Amino acid sequence: MKAKFYIVSFLFGFSFTAFAWGGPEHSSITAAALSVLSPALIGFLGSEAARLIKTYCNYPDFNWCVYGTSCKGKDGQARLPDDRRDINASFYCDFDEFTGRGAYCGHGPEIGKEMPPPDEHSRKMYERREFGSFSAEKNFRRADEAFRKGNYFEAIRFMGVVIHYIEDATPPPHTIGIPGGRNHLHHEMEALSNHSLINIGGYKPAVLGKKSDEATREIRKLADAIALNAQGLAKKSLVLVEEGKKTEAEMITVECAKIAAMAAADVLNTLYEIHKDNLPLRPVSAKNRNLLFNPSFDEDGDGDMQPDGWVREWNDLKCPFDMHLWDRVSAEKGACVRLYGTSEKGASWRTSKAYAIPVQAGETYELKAKIRVQTASGKNYISLRFQDKNYNTVAEIAGESFTGSEFWKEISVKTKVPDGAVDMMAVCFSSGNSGSVLFDELELKLLSV
Repeated sequence: MKAKFYIVSFLFGFSFTAFAWGGPEHSSITAAALSVLSPALIGFLGSEAARLIKTYCNYPDFNWCVYGTSCKGKDGQARLPDDRRDINASFYCDFDEFTGRGAYCGHGPEIGKEMPPPDEHSRKMYERREFGSFSAEKNFRRADEAFRKGNYFEAIRFMGVVIHYIEDATPPPHTIGIPGGRNHLHHEMEALSNHSLINIGGYKPAVLGKKSDEATREIRKLADAIALNAQGLAKKSLVLVEEGKKTEAEMITVECAKIAAMAAADVLNTLYEIHKDNLPLRPVSAKNRNLLFNPSFDEDGDGDMQPDGWVREWNDLKCPFDMHLWDRVSAEKGACVRLYGTSEKGASWRTSKAYAIPVQAGETYELKAKIRVQTASGKNYISLRFQDKNYNTVAEIAGESFTGSEFWKEISVKTKVPDGAVDMMAVCFSSGNSGSVLFDELELKLLSV
């Protein structure tokens, strides 16, 4: 988790829109919110509770197309993991910076908008007046729709998007328009050295409305109301920071974070109470069907020039070179993926986290694919990677490696799901390869339970 937030810090050393709470703060606020929810709601979330805290509540802050590129920062050049596409952030935020689809929505409250607008996204958002409360209302509606459609994962992921915008109503500098960037006042007003202080034990989450329409209207009111509450505290914080009283100022920041945590708990509780009699179920894999999304790499529905549901992965983030190609020399027709000139640590095309396949311990799966090596060296194979609820790799089972030059041939790997795994991803891997390797026509099936 620390590595993830280091990368975020590296990223936002560049000149981008100033966000409100950072990743660690959002996660701590969300954890505080979940700590006061009912056992029934926590049971519904299951292993997704950990991901709601770690990732889903941070969706909007990963929604920039700079992810996956090689950037020059103060410590030199580094590759940013393609987190935007990995978690499908552009879909869940309804805004794709790369393709221009959708529209950027504000994070913070209108009462604290910076003038002049810090960038073009903000300027256009100001004109539409789509600030944080608008974003919260819009995404509450999307979460509600996902519940109604019975889509378990989308419902919980949209929950994360909603509470992100709710939480962003309260960071002190963003309620009184203190510019970000290198402004020491901004950073000192939202600095938190001890996240355990964000504790709302004993709070009883409210139900904002018994029906979806009523609750949706109340969401915007809630976001605006907590922003006003935080604004009063922020004015006191500014005075304390200017007087050098950083410890006292931090206690005010903690209070603003607690306001956000209570509001987030209200939102999560409301969605659950509205739908508790008809909750979506966590999906289970079915036999006799290909479980992979876009298994032949042909689809690019969002037009971002990469295969939908697949993500580029670099095992060495200090290596700035391109190693991935979405190619058109497939085994049958359409597209395939290529890895070429790979580093010693290797690179992969793999299933994105957003399309990982849910699994249960003891199930047996088989992954098949077609491979074509072209003067390939090093290691080149397919594998199945199993993750726990925190996205840690529990196990990765690899098939046979191939080198040299061969025409398209079918390969496979078969394995049982290990204990502790909640989902898995198909991986096409290459390392130390001075040539290239192509993969196509993947098929993943459940063999036995």
